[in-house]
This record gives sequence, C-alpha cells and structure tokens, in this order.
Amino acid sequence: MNYKIITIACLFSLTSLFGCKKKENNDDQASALALLLATGTSATCSYTSSGVTLNFVNNTPTATQARIGFTDISGVNKYAAVQAKSLNVGQKVAFKNTGSIILQVYKTTECQIVTGTTPEAVLLTDYSLATSGSNQTYTILSAGSYVFILQTSLTADTNSFTVGLETL
Repeated sequence: MNYKIITIACLFSLTSLFGCKKKENNDDQASALALLLATGTSATCSYTSSGVTLNFVNNTPTATQARIGFTDISGVNKYAAVQAKSLNVGQKVAFKNTGSIILQVYKTTECQIVTGTTPEAVLLTDYSLATSGSNQTYTILSAGSYVFILQTSLTADTNSFTVGLETL
C-alpha cells in the first residue's frame, strides 16, 4: 500500500516538472500535495506573514511519539505544523530531539495562521515550557486547541524530530 502511495507521489512530482511554461504560485501546493500523498497526512496548514502564504503538512500528535513531517518550501528552511485540538489543562505536548528548532504557538482551532490576526498563545498564561537538552514540553494552562508552527534549517536532519501528547 505504501509503495503505491509513494509511486503516485513520485509520478505526480515528475509530471509537474514537464510542460511548465512559467512559474505559478501553485508549485508550493503541488509539492505539499505530493508530500501529503507520500506521508498519508490528510490536511495542510497555511501560514501567512507579510502577505506571503506558505502551505505545509499538518501533523496531529498522539499518545505515542510520532515523526514530524516537514516541507521544504523556501529552499532555505523546512516548515511543519502540529495541530493539537481540544487540550485540557495539564495536558502536555512533548517535542523530542528537536534541537534548535524555532516554534511559534497559536491558540486556535484552525490551521490557517495569519500573523497579526491569529491569536498567539501566551507563555505562562496559555502554556508553560520546560526544556531539557533537545526536548521541549509544553504544558497547557488554558484549555483549548493549539497550533505549533515549526521552522528549521534546510540542512537539519528532521528524521528524529517527534511529537506526542502526554496524558494526564
């Protein structure tokens, strides 16, 4: 089954390379779709800042640590979103092996982030943060849904980056 998905994703990617007359803004969406097919993820997130919108994979944390799927969009950095819905006070979202990853946290049910419009979660009001080595654990202080936007360098090995929910 996985080979079929990967084959379809590869064929889709290759066919998008031929017959292109001009560069369209849809290239990022085609790349994200191919990645979605390959990873089995069913949704994308968008992040808009200064009028530029990036679309990338939406990861949903579970009770076990799962690899975070990243998308190379800018040619300089890799991006990912982790959408954690309906969290209770005291629940934890744990990122493992993430090193110097940049995280932005938003308190929202939607995975369409617009800087300056979408409410940012507030440290020590909505969540607390504990860091140990390359691990980061966010403890929820205000119940609700959260979206974590992750950014790392293009050269970072993201294969060991994981996220999981720690139950109460």
